[in-house]
Amino acid sequence: MARHFGFHRSWIEGRFTPSPDGARCASACASIVFIAGKTRTVEDRGSLGQHSCSRGGVPDEACNEAISRHAVKHGVSHGSIAAFVTYVAPESILWSSREDAEGWGLTNYPTEDLSGFVRSEPRVLKVLTGEMPLA
Repeated sequence: MARHFGFHRSWIEGRFTPSPDGARCASACASIVFIAGKTRTVEDRGSLGQHSCSRGGVPDEACNEAISRHAVKHGVSHGSIAAFVTYVAPESILWSSREDAEGWGLTNYPTEDLSGFVRSEPRVLKVLTGEMPLA
C-alpha cells in the first residue's frame, strides 16, 4: 500500500512517526506517512491536518478509499479516516490536536500493543451519548 502512494514501504513501516511539539503534519504526511508508523504520537502543541483527496480539482473517491484501507492496515478504524476524507473538502484541512488524534484513534504509543488495552473510539461515544467516557 505504501508503494501505491509513492513511498517505499521499507522506509515508512515499522518507524516511529511523531508530530513533534509545535509541529504540523498535514495532507499525505498525516493520512499516509504518520498512519504508517508502528508508533505514532502527537506531542504537545503538535497537530495533524487531514482532508479528502482530489485529482484535477475533482474529489477522488478511489483515493479516499485507498487512504481508509491504508489506515485499517495500520490499526486505525476505517470510520476514523473515512470521516475526514468524506467530510473535509480537498481544498480545506481539519487540524487535530494531540487530544483529538488520540480520541480518533490515530495514535499508537510504544508498547501499547503489549498492554492488553483495547482501544475504543471516545469521539464516537461522545456523538452517541453526548458525553466523553471516563478515562
